Amino acid sequence: MAVHNEIGALGEDFAASMLEAEGYTILHRNWRPEKGRQEVDIIAKIEKQIVFVEVKTRTSIYFGEPEEYVSPDKMKNLFHAASMFFTQSDGNEYLDVRFDVVAVVLGRTNHKLVSYRHLSNAFRPDPCFY
Repeated sequence: MAVHNEIGALGEDFAASMLEAEGYTILHRNWRPEKGRQEVDIIAKIEKQIVFVEVKTRTSIYFGEPEEYVSPDKMKNLFHAASMFFTQSDGNEYLDVRFDVVAVVLGRTNHKLVSYRHLSNAFRPDPCFY
């Protein structure tokens, strides 16, 4: 596995642990629809809300904060994946949908957690999504 993939996996592990500590239930990690290439890093729930989480991990903020790397194309892919999730599963139990970003910064050499930010409701889909 390439180093950047290992760092991404570590960031997702930290994010999942922290979300659970915040009271979220992790439903899926690295979820992909049956058809399509989109991937959702974490799908979690809290009460009657389902949360699609994009995790961005960096070992430096020299070029910007991790959350700044969630591109419009990535948001569009997440919206599409969320739509597919509801098509492929029984999502009727959820009253609300949210898209969050978890920004993780790890130490450059030791890969220990330096910072963690959970940006709730980080972006919203176009109203036609619903």
